Amino acid sequence: MELRLAVFTVQTFDLTPAEAAAELQRLGYDGVEWRITNLPASLPTNRNYWNGNVCAFEIDRLADEVAPLAHLSAAHGLALPSLGTYLDPRRLDLIEACCRAAQALGVPQLRVGLPGWDRSSSYDEALRTAIELWQPVVALGQRYGRRILAELHHGALIPSASAAVRFLGAFEPAQVGAIYDPGNMVHEGWEHPDIAIGALGPYLAHVHVKSARWVTTGQDDQGRAIWKGEMCRLLEGQVDWPAVFRSLQRVGYDGWFATEDFGAGETREKLAANVQLLRAWAAAV
Repeated sequence: MELRLAVFTVQTFDLTPAEAAAELQRLGYDGVEWRITNLPASLPTNRNYWNGNVCAFEIDRLADEVAPLAHLSAAHGLALPSLGTYLDPRRLDLIEACCRAAQALGVPQLRVGLPGWDRSSSYDEALRTAIELWQPVVALGQRYGRRILAELHHGALIPSASAAVRFLGAFEPAQVGAIYDPGNMVHEGWEHPDIAIGALGPYLAHVHVKSARWVTTGQDDQGRAIWKGEMCRLLEGQVDWPAVFRSLQRVGYDGWFATEDFGAGETREKLAANVQLLRAWAAAV
């Protein structure tokens, strides 16, 4: 199957955008999903993907960041399949700024979050609230000709494809889509790829590539095993990516794959290993 492969730069936390772009070009990646958020004021001692990540363009000055982002990507032959934001659906000002930037850059889609759910209301009520909050978000996307994406994510309102369709079904597939993320679904929301991909149907817009596994961390006071989900390398996790590729090929998926490998290892080494591994798996399908 054809594999259009990008990296979501949450993964490249210890590289600058210029360093990341050069490395992706050198290794043969096709594109980059830039992280859009503010840079840390200072770098902590124990940096990680979310704490001290410098591989991003700043959302508070995004209008000024558009030209450097476009130049850097084009100079290294990297297409822009999506913008990786962490937008709260209530922040319509920032969402409009990102839609405007995506339009200027020719990026067809961007991710927007859903409100949290603290279980103080029913799931149906929480879903209705999320749909209401997304209505002006989707309208902004339409105004700028951009598709708004929701990611399947554990601990959120839509951890599974089936749950995502209940939410996204309030809108047209041309307006909204899902980021299918089997790695997140190991933690919560797992469905067989054929079921998940079939359920998403025309809402399937983008794929994030990583893996995860469940490990025991001890026992409780009754002797029951305590389990914890953790992110890991592609070869160490529970996601059968060749099987996912086969399921996607059966439905004719022709969109992008963006890695966000949160497993152990040095950033450049993981980028090199993943591009080889994923291309080999895709070629074998």
